[in-house]
Amino acid sequence: MILGIAWLDLVLVALLVVALVQGHRRGLWIVAGTLLGFVAGAAAAFYAVPFVSRWVADPDWRWVAILGVVVALVGLGTTIGESVGGWIRLHVNLPVLRRVDRVLGALASVLVASVALSMLALGLGTLGLTPVTTEVNRSTVLTVIDRAMPDAGQRWLAQSRVAAAGLNMLPEVRVPAPGDSGAAADPADSAGSDGAPESRAIPSPSTQSSPGTGAEEEPVQAAPAPPKVRESVVRLSGLAAECGQTQNGTGVVIAPDRILTNAHVVAGVDAPTVETASREVYSGRVVHLDPQRDLAVVAVDGADLPVPETDADLEPGQEAHALGFPAGGPYVETPARVQGRTEALLSDIYGRTQGAVEIYQLNAEIVPGHSGGPLVTDDGQVAGLVFARAPGSSTLGYAIAGDEYEDLVDRAAGLERTLPAGACIPG
Repeated sequence: MILGIAWLDLVLVALLVVALVQGHRRGLWIVAGTLLGFVAGAAAAFYAVPFVSRWVADPDWRWVAILGVVVALVGLGTTIGESVGGWIRLHVNLPVLRRVDRVLGALASVLVASVALSMLALGLGTLGLTPVTTEVNRSTVLTVIDRAMPDAGQRWLAQSRVAAAGLNMLPEVRVPAPGDSGAAADPADSAGSDGAPESRAIPSPSTQSSPGTGAEEEPVQAAPAPPKVRESVVRLSGLAAECGQTQNGTGVVIAPDRILTNAHVVAGVDAPTVETASREVYSGRVVHLDPQRDLAVVAVDGADLPVPETDADLEPGQEAHALGFPAGGPYVETPARVQGRTEALLSDIYGRTQGAVEIYQLNAEIVPGHSGGPLVTDDGQVAGLVFARAPGSSTLGYAIAGDEYEDLVDRAAGLERTLPAGACIPG
């Protein structure tokens, strides 16, 4: 820091001042062309980063390659945009509008530069590189821009990038409706759409479900979850070097310095990046990994986070909230309704062995990034952990019931030994 100001903020303020001055000097047409080209280049870089991360196998060169691609694409877009804007100004320039042209140019320059910076910050901040995320979150300039940007726009950017990169780390689970029969899934058939892990589930004799279990319904509309629970939900990201991919998910606090999430979120990630509601950033350690129940605990050394109640139960027909960060974007509270609760036979996260797991079946819009997020009651108590959705469904999801992780909550504070993160699952 310089005079108490983060070095990144100094660079960003300088860039915005340059954009303002250049915009006033050059006028709206050239500014619009240049900055739209800059945004186009930044957008191309935003979508290209996941591909570069996957293609460059060497961790030491991956960051160099990402930086090179970002600089090249932004530079190319800016050059092309400036040329187009100059050509337009040459042909439509009106002297009487010159002053207006300059003022509008200055305003447009700052606005478009801010949008481009927001896109780059979102892309770089969710790469799973803790030092980068720390600098992005520490920046006052980026924080102000982030708060000014509509959440809907940021969610769309995050989800479109995941779709473009073909990354789908959300498992897809088949749970037959009551009365249906099925057989255990063959491990060879355990790949879901876009490479996401998929498990076949069969209800056990202890199944307890509502009559509508298995049927898709219209999305639930519900009141917001209590604000206090937001402080206990964190965003997780990490680089799975073996698979060359960035993995994003959600976690919930179960001890002041321990986070509960899904095993598939941190599989293959040695040091997951943990972001809190207050924008603090930590480098986590995997201290528990259970591929069979798809549960993991991440230690966040030095943190002192609020712990919510985790012993709630939900009945069929009750409304709840699935909390998380879809596609690694902004925090979202997704309304949910419990369709049923069942003990099902699920494959582990690698599609190998099977075991019985108590789960909730939900009418909720569960998407990649929700994984590991808490399913909470109307009063903010945690009742489950979101982990999957039905194949091809947009409104049928699943959460692990609290009975499955009750023992982890009780002994979370004592889990100290760092464990191998296991093999990653190609997305």
